[in-house]
Amino acid sequence: LELHSIFCSTPSYPDSAICYLFFYRFVSNKHQYLVFFIRKLSACLTHTVMSGAGDQDDDCVVKLRGLPWSATQDDIVKFFKECAIMGGKSGVHMTTSREGRPSGEAFVELESTEDVRRAIQRDHDHMGNRYIEVFKVNRAEMDWVIKRCAPMNGSDEDGCVRLRGLPFGCSKEEIAQFFTGI
Repeated sequence: LELHSIFCSTPSYPDSAICYLFFYRFVSNKHQYLVFFIRKLSACLTHTVMSGAGDQDDDCVVKLRGLPWSATQDDIVKFFKECAIMGGKSGVHMTTSREGRPSGEAFVELESTEDVRRAIQRDHDHMGNRYIEVFKVNRAEMDWVIKRCAPMNGSDEDGCVRLRGLPFGCSKEEIAQFFTGI
């Protein structure tokens, strides 16, 4: 068991903000496990809370759930016609499942907290014959989900092939043999 500490600044806080990143390294049976802990300096957190910095963008993102599979960015822009969407259609981020199919969820970046309030008033309104859930989320959640979905939205030339329905006992060699000659 080894304890390490890294002193770093974080771009999501003001320039004066600093944090410590602690991690423990476990080595067991040829495997390494890293456990991370972040401790921000309390002065930096106080500055962030007192100045209101760091939370403006978080207040302007909503998540939609229950979208029809056929919903498009244009449909979502029309759904929120009374709200100012940051960047128009580019402020609408639709998510996909692991198979690359629409998940029925989307994130929308709005320009102000007033737009968020108007968007939340649309909670349980209908798009087609489905009611749409609308609720406020923070930007970190949106970024995490979009990053997780990114390979599915990437080009067909990303070099990744997903296989389903393989026999339980299938080996790496058998898969490689299957693709030989392609």
